[in-house]
Amino acid sequence: MMKQIMNLIRTYGVKDFFWKSYEKINSPMKKYSTEYQKYLPDEQEIQKQWQTSFSLEPRISIVVPAYETNVVFLEQLIQSIKEQTYPDWQLCIADGSISDTVEKYMDSHCQSEERIIYKHLRSNGGIAVNTNEAIEMACGEYICFVDHDDILTPNALFEMVSALNEHPEAEVFYSDEDKVSEDLNVYSDPHFKPDFNEKLLRSYNYICHLVMISRKLVDRVGMLRGEYDGAQDYDYMLRCTDEAAEVIHVPKILYHWRICAGSTAGNSFNKTYAKDGGTKALESYLSKKKIRDAKVVSRVDSGSYQISYPVKDDAKVIMLRPEAGHEEILNSVADYIVFVDENIELSDGWEQELLGVLSLPEVGMVGGKIIDGKKIVVNGLYSDNEYGIICGFENLSVYYRGYQKRAVLTQNVEAVSLQFAAVKKSVYERIAEIQNEKKESLQDNVSVEEASLWMGREIWKLGLEVVQVPAATAKLIDNKNKREKIIRFERKNSVNFDGKYMPQNLFQGNDGQWYLKK
Repeated sequence: MMKQIMNLIRTYGVKDFFWKSYEKINSPMKKYSTEYQKYLPDEQEIQKQWQTSFSLEPRISIVVPAYETNVVFLEQLIQSIKEQTYPDWQLCIADGSISDTVEKYMDSHCQSEERIIYKHLRSNGGIAVNTNEAIEMACGEYICFVDHDDILTPNALFEMVSALNEHPEAEVFYSDEDKVSEDLNVYSDPHFKPDFNEKLLRSYNYICHLVMISRKLVDRVGMLRGEYDGAQDYDYMLRCTDEAAEVIHVPKILYHWRICAGSTAGNSFNKTYAKDGGTKALESYLSKKKIRDAKVVSRVDSGSYQISYPVKDDAKVIMLRPEAGHEEILNSVADYIVFVDENIELSDGWEQELLGVLSLPEVGMVGGKIIDGKKIVVNGLYSDNEYGIICGFENLSVYYRGYQKRAVLTQNVEAVSLQFAAVKKSVYERIAEIQNEKKESLQDNVSVEEASLWMGREIWKLGLEVVQVPAATAKLIDNKNKREKIIRFERKNSVNFDGKYMPQNLFQGNDGQWYLKK
């Protein structure tokens, strides 16, 4: 334990290690350990699922790369699969162990189950190669990826198939997950995820577990690549989501990631080689998308990254106040409009971070993080039926990373604050043209948050992205006009974003932390 602490201090520095530890100790998610059963199906729901049928009922092949697996863990994994309420599954285990421990267990305990296929490989090819061997054994129309020492909830496959029936054209499905102690007695650290968030995926592999992919997509994309071992799943998620017809998030805890010795669930330093693999995976992904001269930098938090995109040298930029008039914006000669409140003091390097992301063709608007002293003022905007407009991580310490590091990572959001944001002039012109045709406009005397949310939604309607870039920071130097309370608003004729970026099981407290909904 002491060696691990010293490694962390060397990596983060004393100050950052203190705040990282303090944030973890005071995490609202600690409450989950006593409430986790609320997020799992009860016996009545289990029985109902057993009696449910679907229009689409494909065979799902669960692929598991094994290596010197603790047979107790393997037995628990297999048992969790046998207890699935969706019965048409196949378990494919490719074992790269040097010893015959796993093989002996499989021979004595699983011979009678025809749905389980086991193969002891001639040699250990690494996790990617071993997983590929398991895929080759699979005959299902969909593939699920599971680690050899983890656990599925009994409704895992049922919920995946249910989502498939609602979205039959989708080719990638992923769920929420949590972590479980080695003895399966303590459940913790739930990861309630957003719907597909491509820019967040470029920041780290938030998708992780549980993942189901169509066999057709696997055949198109190809197998896992051994040169990315340690980050092979990240590389594969980048490739698969890029090719998929649709990516669907199943907002339920379906996977328990076991914390044990050697597992990244308990300590990301257990696989430090994954950092380089992740960098290579992102560089390959960006190259495939023809994004040149982007620089991938590994963040101090293992497994997360910051991408610096090039800005055109001849790009024309004009800076305006958020309250700038319609005609003033449309008549400006610029490629990018940067909105900056008069009370905002910009940090060094903001142009590179903000305008670099805005230069991407799929992005219509970007926003930076605004801080006030030692706390965050706004870091992305969200909306909720009950809580109204939410200023992301408002009042959270600037030293905190936020829920699942989302206060420091570049990601897609519902909207960004016009107090510090940038939009492409061409995009603004399209919005103005559409609003003119519809004879609609934003009402006067609305708050900057309402105006920001309106703008964000109009950009999403155009099929373009809104991106929050926390690395571009600005300081609010005069806070006298700061909101005293959360603004309530009517959601008539609005796009429903609930759960898309702010997970539906969470809400933001007055301290900027994300809490479990009651």
